[in-house]
Amino acid sequence: WLGLAAQLPANPGVYVIENVLGRFLRAYGSLHPIILSYFLVICLIIIFSLYWLARNTKQRWFVFAGLYLIVLGLILTFGRVAWLSALLGLLFFWSMVWWQLTKVGRRRLFWITSAVLFGALVFAFIFQDLVTTRLAMSDRLERVSIDERAFYLQDAVNLTKENWYQGVGVYNFTQAVQRDISATREAWNYQPPNNLYILILVETSIFGLIIFLGLLVEVFRQIFSKLKKLDLKKDFWFVIYTICFLLLLITAFFDHTYWTLQFGLLFFWLIFGLWARNLKT
Repeated sequence: WLGLAAQLPANPGVYVIENVLGRFLRAYGSLHPIILSYFLVICLIIIFSLYWLARNTKQRWFVFAGLYLIVLGLILTFGRVAWLSALLGLLFFWSMVWWQLTKVGRRRLFWITSAVLFGALVFAFIFQDLVTTRLAMSDRLERVSIDERAFYLQDAVNLTKENWYQGVGVYNFTQAVQRDISATREAWNYQPPNNLYILILVETSIFGLIIFLGLLVEVFRQIFSKLKKLDLKKDFWFVIYTICFLLLLITAFFDHTYWTLQFGLLFFWLIFGLWARNLKT
């Protein structure tokens, strides 16, 4: 209906959860479950923050409806890293704004956070068999996922040993694996490592990684400098996009999509751009 490829749980290679009850499709949302889960985490933080900008009861109910819809979508992606980063995002929000809120503001923060967590627990209970499968990591596909992450990480280690000073070239990781490590694998078995920083190291060399980390050092320097003189009313969106960007940096330890997928690349630098814009306001 929308011109998208069909994703059927019975097909190999489709993102599913498998347990004794069968194979269940993870939410794709026209992307794929991993990048969708990260996108929804950022949406959750932004809509969570809109509660403070709501001027009347109708707007607050609209925020609540959006929060619960996003929480449901986030549960249905069954992304463990995204679940953890969502909790960290709420924790970051509390730590950055709590000390600047009035007594009424702190009460509102407590209730909106409780509402989000309650909704997450309700949806997790509804899909408890699938949530338990993801968290236990003991079923066949969960073990395969962990083994594959370790396997692709070892590919990165092997390539780094020979190319640490020159890299294999941007977007050439899988070609380098086929050329230098093994040319006999199935096509689907050539994958980048699930770590953005390691992938940057392999493809652009130690010097490319140093440049990228240098950018992040400057980002953190600007964040700490701004937090020392933070005015929540004036710097509200700076706080929100700082939290969003920090969450992207955390999830980058567990995935490569911000480097290898067009949507992930645009999404990462969009959030960075919004953070940089609000840095100067």
